Amino acid sequence: MLIYQMGIAALVPLGFYFAMALKAWRLYASSGYLTQGLAGFGVMVVLLNGLFQEEALFAPPALGLMLSLTGLVIGSRIRMQAVVVREPEPLAHYQPAT
Repeated sequence: MLIYQMGIAALVPLGFYFAMALKAWRLYASSGYLTQGLAGFGVMVVLLNGLFQEEALFAPPALGLMLSLTGLVIGSRIRMQAVVVREPEPLAHYQPAT
């Protein structure tokens, strides 16, 4: 198990991964976007499996792929929130063509 190799410090990265999974799951709960739910639930499943079989955490198609998807959906949500619809500003020195 990872705790035997790294000691209590193993909880730091695992806690960060779990926090990312919770963020994706909360985004899914508020929006219903299924990719966010897949990312959040997938990371939680891989973390649970990694408690019993640590190879599951470090296999590239396991935790790495799921965390990439989680980062993608969280970043997508942040970018969507940053888009603000504003009134177009009038041009400063606009002169109509005659």
